[in-house]
Amino acid sequence: MCADAEQLPFDDDSFDCVTLPYVLSVTPNPQALLAEVRRACCPGGHIFVLNHFSGARGWRWAERLLAPLADRVGFRYSLSMEQTLACSAWTLLEVQSANLRGMSKPVVLRNSPS
Repeated sequence: MCADAEQLPFDDDSFDCVTLPYVLSVTPNPQALLAEVRRACCPGGHIFVLNHFSGARGWRWAERLLAPLADRVGFRYSLSMEQTLACSAWTLLEVQSANLRGMSKPVVLRNSPS
């Protein structure tokens, strides 16, 4: 199914688990996408996020250097994990580092009841 992730065509509480692999950096409005995911995910359900978040040790200089190019192709290098995922509507269960020097982070969230 092809759909706008910021306006999902699913009823509330449709899924026990939602995965977001590398989409937060390329969606126009990450907060709208996350609100839709939370709406579509059942209370107590899990949300798995895998994304590049800015500020990984050893990569800050490269992020600043590549930011103008990334913007031209629709990729957001300056995506703070703390700001993007700051929400009282879920519980942060786990954060890990992945890839070379933690460029990407797998994050596990539990959706809270509405």
